[in-house]
Amino acid sequence: MDCKQMLQSTFDWAKKGAVGGAVEFPDIATVYATVTLHQSLDRPEKTSDVVWYANGALSLNTKDGQEVLAGNIQAWVNQTDTIFVPSQTGNDLGSYDYDLFPNSTTKELLLKVNKTGMITIAKLIKGKLIGGMPPTSFQATCENGLLTGTVNVLGDCVCTVSFSLGTRVGY
Repeated sequence: MDCKQMLQSTFDWAKKGAVGGAVEFPDIATVYATVTLHQSLDRPEKTSDVVWYANGALSLNTKDGQEVLAGNIQAWVNQTDTIFVPSQTGNDLGSYDYDLFPNSTTKELLLKVNKTGMITIAKLIKGKLIGGMPPTSFQATCENGLLTGTVNVLGDCVCTVSFSLGTRVGY
């Protein structure tokens, strides 16, 4: 399936959720996005790259006559650093890796995707843009169901977005 077909079927599915069903407890079509932002740390003392991973439901919105799948979805960050632990005798006892940003519900990614594969993204903490930096947009390319591109979100990152189509029982 090419990119245009994949995006069209994703938006068609989202429209089913917007309409609802005709039974007492309608099945509601939901579009979930899985997003990664991979930022390579190109430096000699590199211990790990920073990767933001987010997954969550998107809503279908219309803005200026254009349909957009959008949402703020919870994110996790794997940024770690290493502390070397010397012994009192001068021998190296090894190292300890620790997470600089432990997982919490305060980190999110703002995500908007239109039918042409234009993606707008931003990093949020407690619902606010990190560093006051506005969202940034890029035209994604599509391969094997993944929308991919390079974007500057507080540093150059490779961004991938994929969709899964689910069903929730409404009430």
